[in-house]
Amino acid sequence: MIERKLLIQQNMKLSFLEKELPRIEKGITYTMITQKVINPYGFILEAIKKNGTIENLIIATYAINQKAISILMNLLDDNLVKDFTLLVNCNIKFQMKGKDVELLAEEKKRANFHIIKKYSHAKVTLIDQGNVKIVITGSGNYSENPRHEQYTINDDEELYNFYREWIYD
Repeated sequence: MIERKLLIQQNMKLSFLEKELPRIEKGITYTMITQKVINPYGFILEAIKKNGTIENLIIATYAINQKAISILMNLLDDNLVKDFTLLVNCNIKFQMKGKDVELLAEEKKRANFHIIKKYSHAKVTLIDQGNVKIVITGSGNYSENPRHEQYTINDDEELYNFYREWIYD
């Protein structure tokens, strides 16, 4: 028999991540519609602010801008993220216009930074902070975008493992 979890859905429109992200509870799905320019790395910064060091950060994104790359590399350098895997589309060379060279150089410099290339348009962020396993899915790439974006956030180990297995498969 399959055990099913009943999740309470909370829908909200947010202007700033910090208003709601610190309240994430296990078993609740949070759906967010952004109304301003928000880069998904804000979720990572809020998770560090609330729970401390990230043991394992896994990001699947179609595109990533220079600011996000710099922030993520700084988090590795400051040991606020211990291990970081970035899944990007195989067409990164064409999509990111030169950033692929920088990302590959960063990967060579760091034993705790790994790049996976797949044909993917997914936008998934997995944050492992020990007993906290945050899963963020949505429409936003790791870039400033003035469009409305949607995100779903969960603290759910089973969902975390589902996405983790897909990314590393």
